[in-house]
Amino acid sequence: MKISDAEMTFDEWRDLAERDPETFETMRQAAIDAVIEAAPQRNQERLRRLQWRIDQERRLAGSPLGACMRLSRMMWKSVL
Repeated sequence: MKISDAEMTFDEWRDLAERDPETFETMRQAAIDAVIEAAPQRNQERLRRLQWRIDQERRLAGSPLGACMRLSRMMWKSVL
């Protein structure tokens, strides 16, 4: 595994999630925070709110597939 999460491949993220879910979650949250922090200041609050909503949808879903479906629905509502 590479040191920086920005350098990790999808397969490395997947392997980490399977092998060490706690570390995966910590690194996932750090990667999300880094992207939000890198965004223009005027967008950061909106991005934090959106991420909170995404996290709540994932929590309520009960399964990865359920989360995927809920997030897909959420995105389509936003588009339409």
